[in-house]
Amino acid sequence: MTSDTNNGDRSRGFEARERSAWQRRGSVGWRLVKLAQGFGGLVLAYATMLVGTTLLSFYSGTYSIGATGPAERSIRATVQSCERVGPVSDMGLGYWWVCHIRVATTDRGDVEAVVDRSIVSKEDVGRSVDLREACGDKPGDTCTYGKAAGAGWQLYAAGIRLVGPFLIFLMLAAVCFYFLAAVLGAPRYLVVIRWWQRKVARSSND
Repeated sequence: MTSDTNNGDRSRGFEARERSAWQRRGSVGWRLVKLAQGFGGLVLAYATMLVGTTLLSFYSGTYSIGATGPAERSIRATVQSCERVGPVSDMGLGYWWVCHIRVATTDRGDVEAVVDRSIVSKEDVGRSVDLREACGDKPGDTCTYGKAAGAGWQLYAAGIRLVGPFLIFLMLAAVCFYFLAAVLGAPRYLVVIRWWQRKVARSSND
């Protein structure tokens, strides 16, 4: 009962604040605020993605994490060329080396691949380096390359890949509600919110 009462009090408080803001700012002003909040949420989601990608780029493994990932094997690769990318790239924020390598394999011949995240750098061009290779079992699956990574680094990468998308999903869901509010206006938006709360409550009681 206490939890239901608290939820009801929060819901009534939210509605009272929105109705008060609607009356104080007017229809146009209230909608503009919701649009600004929605665009602010988009910026925050993008910033979160950049930070998560940057943190993940510090992981130098193959992304084959745990027992469920593809099996890794040691390979010898020749670094052919490298280029520096940044300050914003697919690896997030900062400057990173992206290098082309050639791998001599017994089953697939010479394979050319790209290694990013500064796993190898310009200083390695022309050299042979020891790397790890993880290839999927299905035909056509690509192989990923990296260095040997311990269990701690694998947990680090798995945590970021799990938490990051979840946070971004929550932010984008909030953005959708802000934009919906801007389109509907406070009176109709609050009707939708009440309907949504009843639906969630019924689902949790089933």
